[in-house]
Amino acid sequence: MRRIRGALGALGAVAALSAGLTVTAPAAAGEPTRVDDEVTFAYLEAADGDRGLDISLARSATAGTEARARLWGGPEGEHLAQGSGTSEWTGSTFRATVELVVDDGAPGGTVTVAGTYTLAGDPQQDVQKFNDGNVRVHMEHTTTALAIDDVTVALDGVPWELQFADGYHELGELFVTNPATYVGHEEFVAFGEPKAENATDFFVEGTLDDLGVTFAYADAPIHAAGAIDLTGGSWTGTLRMMDESGETVGEATGTATLTPNGRPTRLVDDTHGGFERWTVTPYLLTLTVEGPIAPVRVTVEVADVRYALHTSPLGG
Repeated sequence: MRRIRGALGALGAVAALSAGLTVTAPAAAGEPTRVDDEVTFAYLEAADGDRGLDISLARSATAGTEARARLWGGPEGEHLAQGSGTSEWTGSTFRATVELVVDDGAPGGTVTVAGTYTLAGDPQQDVQKFNDGNVRVHMEHTTTALAIDDVTVALDGVPWELQFADGYHELGELFVTNPATYVGHEEFVAFGEPKAENATDFFVEGTLDDLGVTFAYADAPIHAAGAIDLTGGSWTGTLRMMDESGETVGEATGTATLTPNGRPTRLVDDTHGGFERWTVTPYLLTLTVEGPIAPVRVTVEVADVRYALHTSPLGG
């Protein structure tokens, strides 16, 4: 945890919550959800011999303030105690007092921390726009690094040496529409038990036009991964070969074919004027990939699953 960098978690949570609530939307479209937040965050590390303190302080215009501290020590860096509380901020200073508690509930000491901060560097802007069905989401974060100085850290009144200090200031905006009815769809590939030659841990995830494939070679400490496009019923290309550390060590050529394996199944559930519609189309996927020693051949039943949802204005 040497470099702390995060987005406004509260805004992301509101976005997810707002999208979920639209499933039971009212009869009329609601006003869009708008959330603005301003967050200042500082992270500090201090040491005293073989003991260390990890301290974080945060201020949010919507969530208030907090401070957290963790005490660890010994040659293995064992967890000793931790605690949380609030913090105090001005336009240029911060301070906090945190009561530590060991795992058995006994007092673990009192941490006091204070310091100053200023904005440093150029602001970095991150804008995300996406739709969840017919729900429109716009999130914008503007982040500026902090220069943290004049830090004092003490445990039970005994000063500790500061080892590291970092922080950021972030402005966040969230906009989410609230339509009267929710209209969404999803597509994914499900798969059964594979029949594999010279491969273990076979896994696929995604859609037919962007299907992620991973497996491990049975005869070498190598695994392969990549994305294949099966919209035309076949694929020819390469997968990345990686060693146990995850470093790419080469490429493996491969081919794949997708053969229809039965009729599509369609399910429709109508409820109070809304509906859920499922379409499941079965296929047989055959994948052959060259290996560092011997090739891999996998045959597996897969299904292209497509799901659509339209909720009623009555909330059904």
